[in-house]
Amino acid sequence: MKKSIIVICIMVVLGCFLIDDSKCLHQKEINQIDLKQCQKLMIVAHPDDETIWGGSHLLKGHYLVVCLTNGNNAKRKKEFMKIMKETHNQGLMFDYPDKTNGQRDKWLHVKQKIKKDITYILNKKAWAMVVTHNPLGEYGHIHHRLTSQIVSIEATNQNLYYFGKYYKKKHVPHALKKIKQKNYDKKMQLIQKYASQKKVMEHLDHMMNHENWVKAKDWRSL
Repeated sequence: MKKSIIVICIMVVLGCFLIDDSKCLHQKEINQIDLKQCQKLMIVAHPDDETIWGGSHLLKGHYLVVCLTNGNNAKRKKEFMKIMKETHNQGLMFDYPDKTNGQRDKWLHVKQKIKKDITYILNKKAWAMVVTHNPLGEYGHIHHRLTSQIVSIEATNQNLYYFGKYYKKKHVPHALKKIKQKNYDKKMQLIQKYASQKKVMEHLDHMMNHENWVKAKDWRSL
């Protein structure tokens, strides 16, 4: 009798592991994207992050930009897709929570789902570059830090880069490398498309001229 109970318990435990729960939440949307022209992958937490931290790079094209939140926000989705169209890149927006009941969501209930989506995308092709938020989340945003954490774990064998180090306005090094003037001008034109995020853009204006991406393996040496 005891042996039978033990066998049943083992079968139940094994069954939990064998249940097919591997399909990522946004697999259908991901599969609909034409990746033929996409050589590089950018993964961001919010619509506008791609332009703030990588607008100059996006001007070169050939990116798939994956935004984890606000896919259910019509205004922000429209702004994001305008940027993709003007920079000739592919964009994909998911609807993971940004705020819940007026508070910034900590992704406690969706982190594993995000992980599956990201893993699936990373395995879609051999990406020439994968770039995401840096481990500090730039200015410390929890979603930026979580995105960086997930991508860093799942992209261990990828050519992984982080967005550049963030500085407060009064502490930006005088010699900090700037993007080319023509790229800065174009980037600021893109920034204007994010009318809903005007206050955010004004707050981060001092960083718009800097996109010093860092190879993940070199991050600790900064």
